[in-house]
Amino acid sequence: MAAMTKFHAAALLPAVLCLSLAACSQTASDESTAGSAASSAAVAASTKSTPTAAALASEAEDIDLAGADWRTQGNVDDMGMITRDGTDTMVCICVNDDSVEFYYDEPEQIFYDMAFYPAPVVNARQNYNGAYFDDLNGDGDSDLCLFFLNDDGSDLLLTWYWNAEDGYVFDAEASNPIDISGSFDPGTAVQTDYFDEYGLEINASMDTGTYLLEDGVGSFIPSNEDYALGSAWWEVTKRSDYTHDGFREIEFDAICYIPDEAIPSYYEEEYYGSFTSVVSGELYDRYTGMWLTAASTHMDTGRSDNHYVHTIEWNGESYEIEYFYSTEWPEVGDWNQVLIMSYIVYLPEGYDGLVFAAQSMPGSYEECQDRLNLESICPEADLFNCDTVDARSNLYFAID
Repeated sequence: MAAMTKFHAAALLPAVLCLSLAACSQTASDESTAGSAASSAAVAASTKSTPTAAALASEAEDIDLAGADWRTQGNVDDMGMITRDGTDTMVCICVNDDSVEFYYDEPEQIFYDMAFYPAPVVNARQNYNGAYFDDLNGDGDSDLCLFFLNDDGSDLLLTWYWNAEDGYVFDAEASNPIDISGSFDPGTAVQTDYFDEYGLEINASMDTGTYLLEDGVGSFIPSNEDYALGSAWWEVTKRSDYTHDGFREIEFDAICYIPDEAIPSYYEEEYYGSFTSVVSGELYDRYTGMWLTAASTHMDTGRSDNHYVHTIEWNGESYEIEYFYSTEWPEVGDWNQVLIMSYIVYLPEGYDGLVFAAQSMPGSYEECQDRLNLESICPEADLFNCDTVDARSNLYFAID
């Protein structure tokens, strides 16, 4: 979606509101703001062969990072959540040509586990296309599926079952077959729902009233100091929903309510009409986690001003999603500001993965500025690769 901003004259209203994805503004005099999106973390996995898990763990413990966060140094290809003995552990995934390594999601590089391929995978890091930790055999512990997209467009699937005694045990029958030369034949990968894989929940419902989003508003004054966070309320209401000619057409409103207490009182007293408040909302696909990117808008806009088309690729199928939306900033009751985003979305019949995310704001002015410019940095990135976006602090509404 696009970021939207309303500018207010000092004599009439005290603040400038922006919604990233839905609306974003910088100052009362600014006329352009980039949309909110996600930035894919630049990652590159270690290609060092490791003969045993124990040796790798020992080596990792000896690395002196001098206080640096190893995850920012180009060593991580992906993130995932592994469940063992009822405990969920977030891990960093590092892909090699002969193995895949997992480390705790911590600033210090701490080894968690690894799995060896039955044969080397050429260009494994470049062709890596996802790791999934579903419980495949029903024992309550995560197993492992690795997917690679070959240069010829075919898929490669590798599957391991995990147990406490043997660790990861490769299963050829659940993987693509291996020929005598040790190279892999193409196969068809079966993907897992992104939200399920990363433990994200649909924690808000349409047409059930407002939901509180902590840290839902970020505000700052013209000098760019004293950045402050406050809470906002969100609701999503459906206006119409019908199917025709193989398409589903949905109209809905996403509404953000900003109370007076979300804005520091001295902002109103000392910077009346000249400070900025930012809220952030986005459309995502729940199956891939992809952000349906849109540019920023300002003030009231019409649907003809905001028209976007994205294509979702999932489980071998393509789904084209087309949407329009308008923005309106009405005065509503005692609320400090209210934004209404009115959508009309066209989906393929049978597609049910559209999600509206009301997103918490980052903790600093610098990160807030990054949030306002993500549309040009990382269009169509997935949630956990969205810079400044805390995927576990958002409200998620299923548009169903």
